[in-house]
Amino acid sequence: MAEADCYDFEIFALLRDDVSDETFSAIQDLIEALAEDLSEASGFNDVSENYADRDSHTFVSYLTRFVKLNLDSESLRSGDSDTGVDLDPS
Repeated sequence: MAEADCYDFEIFALLRDDVSDETFSAIQDLIEALAEDLSEASGFNDVSENYADRDSHTFVSYLTRFVKLNLDSESLRSGDSDTGVDLDPS
């Protein structure tokens, strides 16, 4: 990739359908704050369309632009791996 003066980034939290509305709202607010802090610290542009949504409302085509990182205890407790990125091509 070519060097640029400024980069764009997106952050999105995909939540399970059974997450309560209260937890959903709290996570959405936290992700938005994280994006704002990252933008301020890095000088990069936050171009996020959404900060969080439930899996039943999210199209796979939307998710293909992201790298999956499970950072929460809910995903890990449910048996999901901690990352969706396979760094070893073998």
